[in-house]
Amino acid sequence: ASSFAAASAAPAASAAPPPSPSGAGAAGPRMEMRSAMTAALGEAMASDGRVLYLGEDVEHGGYYRVSEGLAKRFGRRRVFDWPPDEASLLGTAIGASQAGLLPIVELPYAAYLSCGYNQFVEAAFLHWLSAGRQPNGMVLRLQGFDEGVFGGHFHTANAPPVFGIPGLDVLCYSNGRDWARGLRASLAAAARGGVTMLLDSTALLTRRHLSAGDGLWQQPYPEARSGEPLSPDAVVVYGAGVPPSDSVVACAGAASLPPPCASRLAVLTYGNGVPKALEARAACGVEADVIDSPLLSRLPEALPAALRGRYDALLLVDVCREGAGPLSHQLPRLQREGALPDTWRLLDAAPTYNPLGRLTTFVSAAEIADALRALSAAPPAATLEQPRRLEQPRRAEPDGSPLDLPAARASPSVRPPPRVGAARTAPPRALVICPGRGSYNSAELGSLARMGSRPLWQPLVDEADARCAAAGLERVSSLDARA
Repeated sequence: ASSFAAASAAPAASAAPPPSPSGAGAAGPRMEMRSAMTAALGEAMASDGRVLYLGEDVEHGGYYRVSEGLAKRFGRRRVFDWPPDEASLLGTAIGASQAGLLPIVELPYAAYLSCGYNQFVEAAFLHWLSAGRQPNGMVLRLQGFDEGVFGGHFHTANAPPVFGIPGLDVLCYSNGRDWARGLRASLAAAARGGVTMLLDSTALLTRRHLSAGDGLWQQPYPEARSGEPLSPDAVVVYGAGVPPSDSVVACAGAASLPPPCASRLAVLTYGNGVPKALEARAACGVEADVIDSPLLSRLPEALPAALRGRYDALLLVDVCREGAGPLSHQLPRLQREGALPDTWRLLDAAPTYNPLGRLTTFVSAAEIADALRALSAAPPAATLEQPRRLEQPRRAEPDGSPLDLPAARASPSVRPPPRVGAARTAPPRALVICPGRGSYNSAELGSLARMGSRPLWQPLVDEADARCAAAGLERVSSLDARA
């Protein structure tokens, strides 16, 4: 801790002045989200010598170049790499916080949090249980959330890694302008001893357009002198027929809400769902307000007022997979607040992991457009006899056979009966996955001979043996016998 404390001894003024991020300011040139994030981190480190940035490969820009140039600008005692050991990384952040510093911790992928989960939970719990007397202030940055094609399910798990931790704010911003203002609020909370998590969708880091070439998802950087911190309890309203740059920030108790659109239909979403919803709204021609609600860990204070009595129908677009998304947790809270319209749908992603290199399991703009059309044409909730279910396009295995993954769906307040599929004519097939680094032994999995239902799996083993023999490889059954 003493070495970290020494890093903060130099005043903030010793750092080079922050460069103007491509003409930052309310009317300055627009930038993609990643560039705004880099500028915001540099602004924070230049204005407060207590701020540290640590994580895997962050001296070299990190996995997605968000920290690019920070180590050169502020030195390796404030921006430094960490080995792939999340437990010690988060433990060090706790120690740095208790030494009076403000650590920002980057984890390359959201799923990696499980490797340091105990330290993470302790940081949030101790501050909350002690009523703030035990400061563990820090900001965690987690990437690899929501849509992505790199690394398979472990890197794009498409589910928030945490729920139900008192004292923790989890936020997922949709653009660089809001992220920069949100970081200021998060660091202010860290200075008070609190823990905040920022979940970043890698698909948003370099997104510039809502449709080809329009540049509408680049935002001007909010200079600190002219941009107040964005409260975690705020929501952002993108009114129908209004350019995205003219969105309205609504805070709890503020009378800043624009009037609802004439159709009294709204989309509630967050993160990557926001530009997808705006893209869908433009494509399908359905008039709807889009409400961006970045706070995922609890109900934002401004959200009930933004919904209550203003809309007749609501489409909730949760970019996470079914059962793991935050909006399904917020639905009963909205109901208790009297803010949930009688007619609503929940559209979420398929309840499965992601095929490597494919986007078929994620919510798409086309699905949002279909859900908006169905909801705008739906009768009032009191006469809604048969709820509609929107299916994803049929997917296929590499051999052309149907792939019967559970589809993302637009779900009403009462789910429809489960679909009864056609009877299968082909025998069921299975994929046997052996854990470990290409190894197979009884300590890791147990021999196949110890597994039940031999008539079901033996034909698969025989087929695998034949393929191995044809390729000149050792047979699975011989490995099993050796285990």
